[in-house]
Amino acid sequence: MINVLHLGSGQKFDDRFYQQPNVRYITNDLAALAGITWPANLNNFSWPFPDSYFDRVLAIDIIEHLDNPKLVFEEIHRLLKKSGEVEIQVPHFGSLAHASDMTHRHGFTPLSFGFFLDGHPYCKAQPWYTSARFQCISFALDDAEQTSMSIPIEWRTAMLHHQVVGNLQLKLKKL
Repeated sequence: MINVLHLGSGQKFDDRFYQQPNVRYITNDLAALAGITWPANLNNFSWPFPDSYFDRVLAIDIIEHLDNPKLVFEEIHRLLKKSGEVEIQVPHFGSLAHASDMTHRHGFTPLSFGFFLDGHPYCKAQPWYTSARFQCISFALDDAEQTSMSIPIEWRTAMLHHQVVGNLQLKLKKL
């Protein structure tokens, strides 16, 4: 049995885990929507799961909405088993996705995660900042055009000078 926590899932359940045999898939949203197994405000710590409980955490389009990303990463680290993985997607600070959603409290750069990455210069320079340590398995910047296809063509043309990237996508492993 693998345990998967999907933070801020809404009703966008991940088919890799949803209703799969041998998977305990815990979904989260602020609202008690159909299919949500843990309705909760993620700004309220500590989350009600034991240490080292989850094999995987999904944090897709949620961390930017929360008050304190550092505490979120530390809580994810607490909940993951050793070598457990977290999949993250957050908006780049310069993207339209970040700037156009008034519920976004944070935008990110690739360097935003350096304090958590073992061996990263930020982590080496300020090791007291956090004890949560991860290894980066993969990193990508998605194409801004991908994230703006639902926007009218006239607006996309006007945005070309303002948007370089869309979202940052990372997969990290707990050390």
